[in-house]
Amino acid sequence: KPKVIVESHGDFIETIILEKTLMFPKVYRFLFGKIASYTLNKADCLRAVSSSTREQINFFTKQKSIVEFPAWIDLENFLNANYNPQPNTVLFIGSMSERKNPLLILRSLNYLKKKSAFKLALIGPPINRQYLDKLNGYIVNNNLHEHVAIKEEVEQKEVIDYLSEASLLVLPSVSEGLGRVILEAQAVGCPVLVSDAGGMKDLIEDTKTGFIFKNDNVINLAEKIEYILDNKDLMKEVSILGRKSLVKFHESDSFLNGYKEIIKKVLN
Repeated sequence: KPKVIVESHGDFIETIILEKTLMFPKVYRFLFGKIASYTLNKADCLRAVSSSTREQINFFTKQKSIVEFPAWIDLENFLNANYNPQPNTVLFIGSMSERKNPLLILRSLNYLKKKSAFKLALIGPPINRQYLDKLNGYIVNNNLHEHVAIKEEVEQKEVIDYLSEASLLVLPSVSEGLGRVILEAQAVGCPVLVSDAGGMKDLIEDTKTGFIFKNDNVINLAEKIEYILDNKDLMKEVSILGRKSLVKFHESDSFLNGYKEIIKKVLN
């Protein structure tokens, strides 16, 4: 008899609601919850990629075995990059959407613009054009065009180039299963600042391998950005420790052992 394994790599209910403009979000949430409950309870084993995805699975089923381990990512090109950051450069990489929340970075840097000189690059696909218009409108209305650049589509080589030159990567997502770009940044050596939402905090030891701020809190984000950019020695230390931690995990057998555990559970 075939065995069914269901993997959860993110918030499978809120993600689409936060990324798309839906006519009836409450109806979608209800129907997808029913489908998720049926699917998860019929599976032989479940896999979560972070503590937040495990919590969501547990909401729908209390009876199934759950194996938790992060997704594997090919980081070879990122690990071979030469990290040479430019002063006070802040970077965001991700979809232009409510879920990824890049507007929060604009608001925080607008709060700091009289205190710090900075450059911000927002990189990612505009999966919600209304949200992209909102970002551009905020930039114009607050005279941030000299500080901020938006680029919608880039190849992996350009992503590596951006990470190699950034002082700090900021990921302010309000919902995130894990956060692939966090691992890519750590592989390059770029310090990361993430919100405490979702599974991102699983990848970061605050002030050791990265930095964490309070989800959707513009003042806390602004203060953290200013503090980090003003402490060059700390940034360098976090860059080194973050990369060492990433390399240690990437070279371990945790991914392979995770699938071995799944196979063991479904065969017993």
